[in-house]
Amino acid sequence: MKIQNREEDAYRQLKEKILAGVLIPGDILSEASLSQGLGMSRTPVRYALKQLEYEGFITYHKNRGISIRETSSREMVDILEMMILFEHSAVKKVKNGETIFDIAALKRLGDEAQILRNERQYASYIEKTHQYNSCFIASAGNSQLTVVYNTSWERVISTSVYNKMTHPTAIPKKTQTTVGFIHQLNQSITDEAYDHTDHLLDEYFDYARNQILYYGQI
Repeated sequence: MKIQNREEDAYRQLKEKILAGVLIPGDILSEASLSQGLGMSRTPVRYALKQLEYEGFITYHKNRGISIRETSSREMVDILEMMILFEHSAVKKVKNGETIFDIAALKRLGDEAQILRNERQYASYIEKTHQYNSCFIASAGNSQLTVVYNTSWERVISTSVYNKMTHPTAIPKKTQTTVGFIHQLNQSITDEAYDHTDHLLDEYFDYARNQILYYGQI
């Protein structure tokens, strides 16, 4: 395998382990242990770690090793606010006739998210709601918005918050849920009631922000 391919493979494998919660905040890691776990030399692993540090997934500690970076509640709220702004942009462009929503895809993702939540498959549920928001933002017709959102969201689910979300006891009983808002958003889009769509997005921001500040999760 070429050096570049080994570096990319090491990066891909380590990132997948972070996003899946296999590598979690609090664990002290080293190039040696990660190299052994991946069955690779330190060179491609070192490249992968530098890339992950640049993307905000890990932190180097002098004379201590490497740890998975934990996203603060403040940063989560900032990313949430950015997401809502991007979605408002999509609504505005649809209202102006510049683009359209992929209603079939949004409904499918909403239904799939509902099934996953009903089955208490919280890791998959969180990922599905992310796919929904990514699809929603894509309706703005600006690929850079989608890239920025996806990259930011990955940093959020790579923290201990992700693990709280995936643990059934960490989910408080709620009268409102993210997927509940998704169903309402889809109905407003189907009805072309875009002012109501904007209102729902603002309501969801308030709801999700409170979930983050009180529970450390959405």
